[in-house]
Amino acid sequence: MINEIEIELEVDEVSRYDVESDQAIIIRHTDLPFYDGPYEVTPRLETQTLETELKAMEHDVTVHEIPITRTSNPFDGITVLIG
Repeated sequence: MINEIEIELEVDEVSRYDVESDQAIIIRHTDLPFYDGPYEVTPRLETQTLETELKAMEHDVTVHEIPITRTSNPFDGITVLIG
């Protein structure tokens, strides 16, 4: 049986709160706007910024691996292309 306890907390500024419990804790903050940008990114040579500050997010962001291609070359070596 799951017992639910609802606690309301008003916060006037952005702060960090530490909560300890032996139960699962789900925190919902409905006053934050939801992030509507991409949740999957591949690294690029230029800087990328996901505008997530002070936004509620629905799930984790996935950062894909950097694409790498390996091919043999005429000198019995391997040429590696990154990106």
